[in-house]
Amino acid sequence: HLDIELHETSFVNEYWTLVFQELLDGYERGVTPNPDILCNRHIKFDALLEYARDRLGAVSLATGHYAKIEVGEDNETVNLCQAADSKKDQTYFLSSIRQESLPFIHLPLADYTKAQVRDLAREKGLPNADKRASAGICMVGRRRFDTFIQGYLRENPGWFVDLEGNRLHQHQGLHFWTIGQRAKIPNMEAAWFVAHRDAASNSIVVCEREHPSLNGRRLLVRDMNWFASGRGLQESLLAAAEDATESPSKQFLEVGVRARHQQPVKTSLVAARHFQGQVMLEVEMESEMFAPAEGQAVSFYLGDACVAGGAIGVVLDRHQYLLDAPVDLSLFEEAKAACGSSVGCHS
Repeated sequence: HLDIELHETSFVNEYWTLVFQELLDGYERGVTPNPDILCNRHIKFDALLEYARDRLGAVSLATGHYAKIEVGEDNETVNLCQAADSKKDQTYFLSSIRQESLPFIHLPLADYTKAQVRDLAREKGLPNADKRASAGICMVGRRRFDTFIQGYLRENPGWFVDLEGNRLHQHQGLHFWTIGQRAKIPNMEAAWFVAHRDAASNSIVVCEREHPSLNGRRLLVRDMNWFASGRGLQESLLAAAEDATESPSKQFLEVGVRARHQQPVKTSLVAARHFQGQVMLEVEMESEMFAPAEGQAVSFYLGDACVAGGAIGVVLDRHQYLLDAPVDLSLFEEAKAACGSSVGCHS
C-alpha cells in the first residue's frame, strides 16, 4: 500500500536488558515501572534511531506518536510539545527520551486528531483504517498480565494486611498487584483496594475504596530527564534549593504535571530536593489523584512544552496512613526529612 522498502533488524537483546528486565526488577521491588516509556527511551528513539541513521542513512525517524516537535524561539533548540489532539497526546510516554534524539524525530500526526487520521487512512484505502487502537505492554501486546508475568517471576507468598496490621489473606506475590487495584479477599463483605506494597515484609496493605490512603498529591520524583526547554526551570529550582536564606516553601515554582496518561495536566508546585545521591523534584499538585504508585512516570510542562520526565520515588502523603501497618517506613521518613517542612504550599 505504501510502496516503501522494508528493512528488518532485531533489538531482542537490548529490549530484554533495558526494558523487560527492568520491568521484572521493578515488580519484584514493589514499584510500577512503565515499559512503554522504557521502550521509547532505549529502543525506539535510541537503538532504532541509531540503526536508521548509521546503517540506513536516514535523516529522521518517523513514528505515529501524537506529539509535536517544534524549534524554539532561538531557531536552534528543539522542543517536545503536546499534540493538537489533547485526548491522544503522548508526550507522557516520550518524556524520558534524550534531548539529543529530538532533532532526528519526525511526528507527522502532531496536528491531526485520531478521527482525521482514520479519515485519511480510508481515503488511501489502508486496510487498518478502522482497526482497533493498540494496547498492552510495549512489544508484548495485549495479554492477561498476571498469567504472563508468572512465566518470568516466581510466586512469593505474603499477606494482605489492613491499615491496623491485621492479616486478612495470603497473596502470591507483590508483582501480581498494583496500587489502586481491587483485591479479592475471600469471606470479606467490603471491597478492598491495594494502598501500599512493602518489599521488606512482603506485605500488601489494603483499605476500602473511600480511604484517603489511596489518594495522593505530594510526590518525590526521581530519575529526572530534562529537555532543553526546561533548562531555565531546572537552574531556577537548583538555585532556590541551594539558597540557605530561602524557606522551603519559597523554593517552589509552578509547573504543569501529569502523573498518568490521559490525565489532565495539573497545576502544581515543584522544588528541587537532594535525596539518595540525586536531585529529585518534590511535587505538590493542586488536587489529589487516585492511586499514585512508586515507579509510575511523571511528565512536566511549561505551556505546551514537555520540559522533563521522571518517576515517582515516594508518595509523601501516604506515610501518615501506614503508621500502624507492618511495613518499613524508613524511606518515607528519610524522604520527609529531605523535603523539610514544606507541607501545605497550596492553599
